[in-house]
Amino acid sequence: MACMTKISIKAVIAAYKDGFDGIGTLVDVGGGTGGAVAEVVKAYPHIKGVNFDLPHVVATAPAYDGVSHVGGDMFESIPYADAIFVKVLHDWNDEDCIKILKNCQKAIPKKIGKIIIVEVLIRPDDNDLLEKTRLVFDLGMMAHSSYGKERTEVEWKKLLEEGGFPRYTIIKIPTLSMIIEAYPA
Repeated sequence: MACMTKISIKAVIAAYKDGFDGIGTLVDVGGGTGGAVAEVVKAYPHIKGVNFDLPHVVATAPAYDGVSHVGGDMFESIPYADAIFVKVLHDWNDEDCIKILKNCQKAIPKKIGKIIIVEVLIRPDDNDLLEKTRLVFDLGMMAHSSYGKERTEVEWKKLLEEGGFPRYTIIKIPTLSMIIEAYPA
């Protein structure tokens, strides 16, 4: 999925301009080797980026200006930040996603914190040119992982509510993914 991130992160940065204002620290949960958060920090140098992934993954991450690498387990805890960036929830079943979301909620300020989710969002009734490809990605998730899947807005709403994020906005971007900006209760 790193190749998809390289494409979608540029669209996220272009479409989410005002969304990064006011963020001092941004943690990329499941950030791999840090390429996505490094691009955000490059575009918004006021942000201190934290690439958070398993210790053996961040051990191989290259150095990026403005980005620190932190090893850990998102099912245990997530480093504190103004905002959380996550693009790996499609890899997990609903129960695991809720655990991750609850840990994200604990890691941000209650009143001004937010989570920025970048994922494929299935909209079966949408006439978007990319919708059929999004459905193929859902099939790919079935083959790629035991429990992962792409989700509809109804499924996302349920996960977000159970994970402690009852308020959200969906922002379409010109890629397969969309931005889901969510706020804690």
